[in-house]
Amino acid sequence: INAEYGTQMSWTTAKEVVYHLCIVDHCTEQGENLLSLSKEIGYSQHHLLSPYFVAQTKGSYCGLASVSIIFNAFSQTAKIDQSLLWNFVKENLLEKEKHMRYGLTLSQIKYIIQCHGASVVKKSTENPKLLLRWFEEDLMNTLTQKDSFIIINFWRHFKKHKGGHISPVAAYEPQTRMVLILDVASHRTLPHWIPIDVLVLLMSTIDGTSQKPRGYLVVNKLLEK
Repeated sequence: INAEYGTQMSWTTAKEVVYHLCIVDHCTEQGENLLSLSKEIGYSQHHLLSPYFVAQTKGSYCGLASVSIIFNAFSQTAKIDQSLLWNFVKENLLEKEKHMRYGLTLSQIKYIIQCHGASVVKKSTENPKLLLRWFEEDLMNTLTQKDSFIIINFWRHFKKHKGGHISPVAAYEPQTRMVLILDVASHRTLPHWIPIDVLVLLMSTIDGTSQKPRGYLVVNKLLEK
């Protein structure tokens, strides 16, 4: 991890971070050690989410893949796939042009989740310090639960690609302040760890479609009546 990437990094600089310089692959020795540490202190949902992991089937389907993983983890069955969610999007969120060139905004994903029977809270701000406080608190509260998960929207800049992205969070190791992202764009990156200070900066950038800060969702399974 490069020490230059920390809380002093500006919003503008955050958009220019070459993403692969900041991350640790989950399958490396360091990545596996971080997962073991997070499990020891109870801040891991990797075992709950990984059985239902799916890669996004199209370039704009990162939001649909993330929702699919969360809902199948709730039910512990692989009932909801991206094609099913796409049909819902076509009927309820798209107008004349039945395509999704730039993917979904976080607010649209929130709507999809609510319509499928879960409660969800969206949190976003351009203030990285405030977002860091919210996010770390929600990580510690959510990752200890079985029926509550977090989906993040963040900016990524690779050498030959840049843009917004959506994926679930699977774990947090507070001593090293590293967050495990269950990245659905497996054609670019495997599940990986990233410093929370860097991630928050990438989450506080502006979404080009909504023109609002990106942020994250806390998704909670509703109790059956």
